[in-house]
Amino acid sequence: MQAVLLTTLLALSQAQPPASQVARAEFAILTLVDEADIPAENPGVLRLIGAKEGDTIQEGAPVAEIDDREALAKLRAAQADLAAAEEEAKSDVRVRAAQAAHRVAEAELAQARATRARAPNSVTDTEVRRLELSAERYELETEVAQKDLLVAQITKEAKQALVDQARLAVDKLKILSPLDGMVVQVYKNRGEWVAPGDPIARVVRMDRLRVQGDVNASVYSPQELADKPVTVQVELSRGRTVKLEGKVTFVSPIVEGKNFQVWAEVDNREENGFWLLRPGLAADMAIHLE
Repeated sequence: MQAVLLTTLLALSQAQPPASQVARAEFAILTLVDEADIPAENPGVLRLIGAKEGDTIQEGAPVAEIDDREALAKLRAAQADLAAAEEEAKSDVRVRAAQAAHRVAEAELAQARATRARAPNSVTDTEVRRLELSAERYELETEVAQKDLLVAQITKEAKQALVDQARLAVDKLKILSPLDGMVVQVYKNRGEWVAPGDPIARVVRMDRLRVQGDVNASVYSPQELADKPVTVQVELSRGRTVKLEGKVTFVSPIVEGKNFQVWAEVDNREENGFWLLRPGLAADMAIHLE
């Protein structure tokens, strides 16, 4: 009976977390958080390569440029069309002229009617009808001119959209970095033809790295580890070690074998122009449960 009890207590003690409340991840390794193979969006000939391996660049910085002469010519043509459309849209001369003519025709008609009222035979029916038709015509011309002005304003908006589209086409010929990082590989050379989707350069983020490790699923549950602080220790060259603090950012729901994966992130730093930590280095990751 005592042997059974001892066996049970031993099994329970082995299933509990260590007394230190620190979980150590196995096979921990440093990896990248962010990286990108920057593609060309449009086809064309590379006119400029603005980055080389080892360069540190900011998000939005140019990496390369595709020949944009044709795109710029289309942009200038679209801008000229827009300028003409803007002049048409803001010019209401035809509207004002039609309105003035309509007022004159209305005045002539009113005068003819007044004269005829004083002297019935002084103005013929034909003349009155002519003046009525003239007033109606200028009223319709005013409406047509107002419609034309409205169409001109709509045309201006359409021309503005074409300018925006042409400007976007120019912008897409500039290949920009999507993140802050270091250029670690340039795949193309100046003068080469590229197709949409062709990778131009690879950029990796080095100021923040991920630590990936495995944790025993029979000892720890995901909820124990989520968002917990971690201490990461990395051995560098010549026996030097560095210790950093971080936090668990991801706990995998998948158990492979007896382990599941845990990720944490730590800040990297530069020394003498070089990054202290590098992806691929082994690490010791201690997860603090309390």
